[in-house]
Amino acid sequence: MMFRMISLSQAEEAFHLLSELLVVLDSQRERNWSSGIKGAIAELLDAGGKIDPAGFENARSIYNTMTKDGRGFSEYYIHKDDFDERINANQKLDDLKGKIWRVFNPV
Repeated sequence: MMFRMISLSQAEEAFHLLSELLVVLDSQRERNWSSGIKGAIAELLDAGGKIDPAGFENARSIYNTMTKDGRGFSEYYIHKDDFDERINANQKLDDLKGKIWRVFNPV
């Protein structure tokens, strides 16, 4: 496995995207996947609560494990009774998950 230098801005982007995802999950009262996202967020913070790039690889590992092989969290979706609301909510969720994936796994 090749390690790469992680900048503060990359760690900040991951932190903010994961935090945004946590808000979405909390709004859906989702508790199972929230704990993993909270764990990834915690890895990006130092003991003083400041964003720290040193935890980026651990946060990446947690998120990648949750989404491994397109299973697990990758299959999570938001249920809404109204079809249009469901499509819209899940498109936003998929966009957010895609952004997080690209931050943690750049091509």
